[in-house]
Amino acid sequence: MTKGDLRLPSYQEGSNFPWVTGLEARENYKLWLRYSDGTEGEVDLSDMAGTELFADWKVPGLFEQVELGEYGEVFWTDDASLCADSLYLDLTNQTFDEFMSK
Repeated sequence: MTKGDLRLPSYQEGSNFPWVTGLEARENYKLWLRYSDGTEGEVDLSDMAGTELFADWKVPGLFEQVELGEYGEVFWTDDASLCADSLYLDLTNQTFDEFMSK
């Protein structure tokens, strides 16, 4: 899958969640995301910077190296990745149950 590709990736089969089609690191540990359903916006991850799993973000330039992982996860290193579905819920201000009841 390439950025902007709207074909269903194999890792999304059986999932109701949209998948990431656009991804960009922004200043102050913010991440801009676009999903296959057209939802887009910024998620503030600054509260995670410096925590044990995301301590490497403090290394200049590392946060900006974000990419989409093999299974649709938002990925920095083998130890630092985030679930795209959870980020979608954060972005849309929904709980899992609210999303699934639609």
